[in-house]
Amino acid sequence: MTGYHFEKENKQAEAKAARKKALALAEKMLGQKENVGIRKELLVISGAMRHLLKDDKGALANFEEARKLNYENKKMKGEDSEGLDTYLGDLAKEHIGKIRNPEAKAEDKD
Repeated sequence: MTGYHFEKENKQAEAKAARKKALALAEKMLGQKENVGIRKELLVISGAMRHLLKDDKGALANFEEARKLNYENKKMKGEDSEGLDTYLGDLAKEHIGKIRNPEAKAEDKD
């Protein structure tokens, strides 16, 4: 969120720094075994930050891995966790499509 707001204020350096910080936090959390159930969510976050930082190869790897996983959060009701799993999968698929076909992304803005 911070990166988005900095970008809207045309503060590109600050936006980039905020996104690097978010990516570092996501990577740290990915390495923690207690986060195995939410790995899909963390990979989507990591992929989004990588894409915004112009690392589309890394972003695609994160999104592809995320699509193979199931989201499982024991703190959520089963149907809520399943709904979030579907949403994260759809989000990863959408980002993969936009990265692989940037022309389609430009057409969406019209």
